[in-house]
Amino acid sequence: MGAFPLPPGSKDAALVVALPAGGYTVQVSGADGGTGTAIVEIYELP
Repeated sequence: MGAFPLPPGSKDAALVVALPAGGYTVQVSGADGGTGTAIVEIYELP
């Protein structure tokens, strides 16, 4: 998206998806079912 590249070996993830206007819910879970803290950022792309 142009902000910055993810460094090699990073455990960060990015997803670009086209969705129609509306309300959405985000669910985050650990790969192993563990718990922790997540930051979810949503941007509107041109």
